[in-house]
Amino acid sequence: MPGVGSLDSLLEVQEIDTKLDQLRHRHGTLPERDAVAAAEAAKLQAEAAVEATFAQLHEVRSAQKHAEDEAASVEEKAKEVDRTLYGGTIKAAKELEAYQADLGMLKQRQESLEEEALEKMEQAEPLESQLAARRDAAVAAEDAVADARAALAAAEAELDAEIEAVESGRNAVVDPLPQEVLAQYEACLLYTSPSPRDRSAYLVCRLLLENRGGGGG
Repeated sequence: MPGVGSLDSLLEVQEIDTKLDQLRHRHGTLPERDAVAAAEAAKLQAEAAVEATFAQLHEVRSAQKHAEDEAASVEEKAKEVDRTLYGGTIKAAKELEAYQADLGMLKQRQESLEEEALEKMEQAEPLESQLAARRDAAVAAEDAVADARAALAAAEAELDAEIEAVESGRNAVVDPLPQEVLAQYEACLLYTSPSPRDRSAYLVCRLLLENRGGGGG
């Protein structure tokens, strides 16, 4: 049977163990960890917004280039028809009329394509501004993740140091105790229900305080 001194030490050990439980629980439920998860989710959302805007801008710019290239091609054809029309090689009136009609259609097509290219250019301008803003937001979100992770690391380090100090204090209390007393204490923690740490009514263990050999009842 443990002596009074041993029981007093075990009471102290139990208080230390309760504090360690609380510290470890705090370590596992740090609000900084939730802040990291939220920051990472915001970062993913910001990056997705950048990708979506970039894709939209790329589509508009591709359409603009296509219209510009086609307009340039049509312009070359119109110049060729114009040279033929006014080069003096065509004498027949009907043939001249056909070339004039072709030239008119080509110029109309060129004008339409140039208007389309201008429209796409106007659509691209606000998208470029939006893309720049969203890229800035993504950079800020990445910085926020770094800050959140740093805050979590600092909080974990602070608790780790506190846990280490408490464990060191526990060792100082536990080392002088007889091994059989510690064995009884550990067995009590394993088999007494509810846990002897759950309430102050279970100080150390009923097993030890009542000088019995079985689990709590």
